Amino acid sequence: MTNTTSAPVPAPALAIASGFATFIVVSAAVEGLITHMIQFSMLLALPIGTLAGAIAVAGVVAGLTGEVSQSQRRGAGSYAGFSIGFLIGVVAGAELLNLELTAAALIGIGIGIILATLVSSQL
Repeated sequence: MTNTTSAPVPAPALAIASGFATFIVVSAAVEGLITHMIQFSMLLALPIGTLAGAIAVAGVVAGLTGEVSQSQRRGAGSYAGFSIGFLIGVVAGAELLNLELTAAALIGIGIGIILATLVSSQL
């Protein structure tokens, strides 16, 4: 008997990619916030980013696999799509287009919303 509520194949890939994106974004944000207060701020930022990334992976896996409702599946897919799109947009805006961080973040938000909509509509 087949399980019709299980997610399609990309669930592990989405979970890992969203966890990595969350790790990068949270680590960079924490480091940026505490760099003027603590000399070795990355020693604190990396474990916090790792914890956030692990929570993101667990949340996306739990939301995309097993017996979950369609709204939970779409919520997990939306988070995965937004986190991946946001990181792609910020990196593209800041590094490829040489924009300031504020403009790059706005591009990241836009790409994140588009990718969240695309991913959640596929689930």
